[in-house]
Amino acid sequence: MKRELVRRILPVCLAILIVGAWFAQAGSLNPPPGPVTSTMKALDVVEPRTTVQSLPGSAGALILISQPGSYYLTGDIQGLPGKHGIQIAADNVTLDLNGFSVLGTGSGDFDGITTDQVPFVQRRNITIINGTVRNWGRDGINGVFGSSNCIYRDLRLSDNHRNGLTTVAGSIANCVAQGNTNSGFIAYEGTSLTGCSAWGNGQGFGCFFGATLANCAARTNGVGIFIGDGAVATNCIISGSTGTGLGMGNSAVALNNQIDSSGNHGIEMFFNPSGARIEGNTVTRSTGVGINLTGGTNIIVLRNTARANTGGNYVTGAGNSFGPIVNVAGVGDISATGGANHPWANFSY
Repeated sequence: MKRELVRRILPVCLAILIVGAWFAQAGSLNPPPGPVTSTMKALDVVEPRTTVQSLPGSAGALILISQPGSYYLTGDIQGLPGKHGIQIAADNVTLDLNGFSVLGTGSGDFDGITTDQVPFVQRRNITIINGTVRNWGRDGINGVFGSSNCIYRDLRLSDNHRNGLTTVAGSIANCVAQGNTNSGFIAYEGTSLTGCSAWGNGQGFGCFFGATLANCAARTNGVGIFIGDGAVATNCIISGSTGTGLGMGNSAVALNNQIDSSGNHGIEMFFNPSGARIEGNTVTRSTGVGINLTGGTNIIVLRNTARANTGGNYVTGAGNSFGPIVNVAGVGDISATGGANHPWANFSY
């Protein structure tokens, strides 16, 4: 009888002890003395960035960023004649377009976003991401003389009356340029471009002074890509250019690119260059010559393939070096063709 009573009472006692311990930890249910105050965090703590639309303008720009920090758009910005859209006049600035657009009038306005306003003063550590810059009278984004060590990512640059984006010593990734009058992208001084597309511009990409271009696509531009002064293009696809597919300057390197259906030559030497290297490219269906070395000196050509180019697959010019050019069109097994096993052979087919 006693055991049965203990068995029934013990769980109740344990439950009372657990609930009591919980209330002891929870503390008093009575509010503290004094007036009730908000426990919400301030907006600058929750969102430690500044809205671009809250900033003043300047004589030359609708909006002036004059202090380091992180800034973002809350809506589109519409340009006015005689002004830039946004001028960045400070180092260490991140500008998030937040999916919105910086829109020009297309007539009489200047750059959509610029750092290029104070002569001989370079802005450093600028990041611009995630939005559209369209229809400006000059460049969409102009950092060509006024910035270095900058990052541009996830941008759409279209219908600007000069260039889509220009920069020095920066990084451009996952951006698209369409319908810009001069060039989609202009890159100087070691800038890297990766995963970008240029469509329907006067020139798709222009790369100079050690800039690198990798895994990019150029479609239906005037000139697809130009690389000069030690610039490198690798693993790019160039198609439907109305002029030359890939133009090359001094000491430029074209490696493992595919060039198809150019309105002029597939690969062409610009400005009488020397020291360029052309290796591992495939050039097809150009109206002119597939790989044309005319005007170049000390150019080396290795392991390329060319087919169905109206002006001939290769024109080697004078004073250049190349692996054997082997015609394997329709031969079946190419291993029996003379020169086909040479490690530096260029194929015509």
